[in-house]
Amino acid sequence: MNRLTKTLGALLIGVGVLGCPLRHRPEPIPEPSPYTFYTDENEIKERFVEGENVDVSQALDYNPILNNHLVKVLTSYLRNNGEKSLVTARTIYVQYGGLGLEEAIASANQYSDLTEIQIGEGTFGEGNTLVIPEKLVKITGQGQEKTILRYIIYPLDYLELSNTRMEGADYDIGGNEHITISLGLPASSYIHNNLFYGSNGAIAIDPTSNTLLEYNTFDKVIHPEYNISISFEGLIDKSNRNEESLIMRYNEIKNTPIAIQLFRSANAGVLGDLGNNMFLDVRTVVYNPENYPQGFVGNAWAETMK
Repeated sequence: MNRLTKTLGALLIGVGVLGCPLRHRPEPIPEPSPYTFYTDENEIKERFVEGENVDVSQALDYNPILNNHLVKVLTSYLRNNGEKSLVTARTIYVQYGGLGLEEAIASANQYSDLTEIQIGEGTFGEGNTLVIPEKLVKITGQGQEKTILRYIIYPLDYLELSNTRMEGADYDIGGNEHITISLGLPASSYIHNNLFYGSNGAIAIDPTSNTLLEYNTFDKVIHPEYNISISFEGLIDKSNRNEESLIMRYNEIKNTPIAIQLFRSANAGVLGDLGNNMFLDVRTVVYNPENYPQGFVGNAWAETMK
């Protein structure tokens, strides 16, 4: 036995690991979860689904890690090689007292390649403005509690959006008509690590837009007309475009009457992946009034124990 091994052996004997019978150590008693999780297909449909043709047969249990109840440990069927960000050609900085988001997007619209807009800390926008990126753009904030955006962002080309708190806007389009959302996604996009918050924070997604939506939180997002957080709908004419897909994973949608409403042309369950999302304290997870086929795989359906 060499010196290192002898020293290690002596240490283990000294602390009672070697040279004595194994001692029984009682298993720690886990703390009760503050949530009730639903895995039975019939119970999920009865509690959380309104409408037909919604498949929840592959919904999985959500098993919280002790003292970290929002960590998702569902078995994932999703591929690990998510979409990569495009290489940024230029960066425009938005700060207080300097260039605003409207001006930054207007500048980015002059180019055909990707522009990154980095936004500093603070609250930007008055909650009544629509901005339309026409070319490829990447908008990066300083964090969900540091960069607050009160705009509607409606990109016509590729958008990457991350590290912001999206509180949206109520935009007057005339004739007593309003658009009240934070984000519309008619084109390819990568939306990640954002907090969508409040009555103007809802988003509208074209499920055939080749969008990846992951690691976002929707909290108290209650559209003033539809009482929803997310809508799947046809936002532009796709008659001459190939059908693409929506991947929506590892998002947390909570504290809302309706998480998702399926409007016309909502077919992400056929063309894309919906899974490993957390629905917490949501009265209706999916509202499907027109009975479009839709599948939900590997989602967590939960309520807080009162």
